[in-house]
Amino acid sequence: MKNIMIEEFAKHLCRLVVLAIGLLSFNCETSLAQELFPLQEAASNVPKGTVGLRAFGSLYSEWGTNRFLTSLRFMYGLTPKVTVLITSSLSNHHSSRLPKDLLYHLHDYANANTVFKTNSIRRGLVYPYQFNGIHLYVKYRFVTMDRQGRHFRMAVYGEYGWIRSAHDESEPSLLDDTKGWGTGLIASWLRNRWAISWIGGLTIPGMYAEVQQDPDVFYPDGIYTKIRYGNAIVNNLSVGYRLFPKKYRHYNQDNTNLYLEFESKYFGSARIWQNGNPVVIQTPTLQANWYVEVYPGIQKIIRSNLRFDFSVGMPLLKRSYTRFYPIFLVGIQRYFYPVKKNSRLAL
Repeated sequence: MKNIMIEEFAKHLCRLVVLAIGLLSFNCETSLAQELFPLQEAASNVPKGTVGLRAFGSLYSEWGTNRFLTSLRFMYGLTPKVTVLITSSLSNHHSSRLPKDLLYHLHDYANANTVFKTNSIRRGLVYPYQFNGIHLYVKYRFVTMDRQGRHFRMAVYGEYGWIRSAHDESEPSLLDDTKGWGTGLIASWLRNRWAISWIGGLTIPGMYAEVQQDPDVFYPDGIYTKIRYGNAIVNNLSVGYRLFPKKYRHYNQDNTNLYLEFESKYFGSARIWQNGNPVVIQTPTLQANWYVEVYPGIQKIIRSNLRFDFSVGMPLLKRSYTRFYPIFLVGIQRYFYPVKKNSRLAL
């Protein structure tokens, strides 16, 4: 099973590469160089009227079972200062329902009382590859300080996730794990061959609910479970360095960039109710936590447009319980610019 999943993932990546190379046959204008971090959004925008497509995914091994995430993102420059991103994702991170061993209860028949508690779940189970939902992201750039060979920009963002995953950890992720909304601030600085960007934000996840059968038939109508995931504070830092070319001769030159990105998150404990009764949280995956991860990466940009990303993630301080390490991430991205004669694109 493991070899079959690896082969399927490799075939999928090959299809993405073939598609991306095929996109080179389209004629379009090239963009001015700006921050193109593999994992994080910079304060710069997609040019007005420009359409972008990005396919990206991740892979890690969970006790011998490979976990995949595949996403397709549509990007559009609504105005010179407003960018809209719409992302759909599929993964085999979760079952269609909560794990049966996540929650348990003890019945006191004499007093007609029930105690509800959490439990550690089995890892490495095979889950179906299924659709997670849709993620909407809107970014508005409100500070632009551009000079020759350098700039400083700031933006605010808002996001919302229509996600239906049966997520079984407290940590929220609006891209593929939990529904809800978020907002934050981005500050990006570029000078010659260096680029630095910081993101600070807040994530407010929604609630997940489902009905499970009671094996003891104490509740003949089943057990109604509700989970409120922990609110999260996001604090990310990205550093990029243009390895090649050392100096631009024209904007159609190929680029090779190195990146070091740090992702940190603090989130509160989950709250769970079964048939209106609070559940005692006693497992680390559902308790409050924080961590810092580091992602070194490399990027190749062809003709200043077609972009290939590869990163590897590892824990730096503590760890996330939503994934195992190392985690490998790949991405392919392409812009389609409006054809304008005798004019320049507004950035």
